[in-house]
Amino acid sequence: MEKQLEDKYIEEFFQNRDELIDKYSADRMSKTAFVEENYDFFKRLKIKPFTENLDYRKCIFNYQYYNILAKYANLQAQELEIYDPKGAEAYKVEEFEYYKLKDEATLSLLELVDYKGVEAYFMNMASNRLCGKLFEIVFKDYYRAIFHSMNPSILKKLREKGVFSPVYKDSVINSYVNSVF
Repeated sequence: MEKQLEDKYIEEFFQNRDELIDKYSADRMSKTAFVEENYDFFKRLKIKPFTENLDYRKCIFNYQYYNILAKYANLQAQELEIYDPKGAEAYKVEEFEYYKLKDEATLSLLELVDYKGVEAYFMNMASNRLCGKLFEIVFKDYYRAIFHSMNPSILKKLREKGVFSPVYKDSVINSYVNSVF
């Protein structure tokens, strides 16, 4: 893709991302609507995650792309759970695959910044199932670069690099991570 077109798409992505985060933060949309509007945006944009010349903006794009596709697959699975268990299971498999790709995007940004300007910790969670498993990674040098993972390999690397705090903290986006669809 030509650089000028690539830059246009990235700018459009960040503008849309900020608008939706602002709407969600101001309680003008639900978590479900936030996921659905992000999903619709990616479908309209018609570009796929970046694989070459990764910078922090492309890594954030990739993370958001896979995160939203995973959450959207989860929504679809929830809708089908009672009426079509096999269809729901297919969406769960899709969700799991997208989360793996999201973790790859997380690692790409961690490696790009060489684990500098990074703060990570387990979050205080309303869900007992996620407590002590889901952790937050804040890229302090980048606006709204807050990633989440449960990947043990990422956790191990964060600890090895000395950027993972043993102290549980409230999420920077607590109302989002502790809300349900």
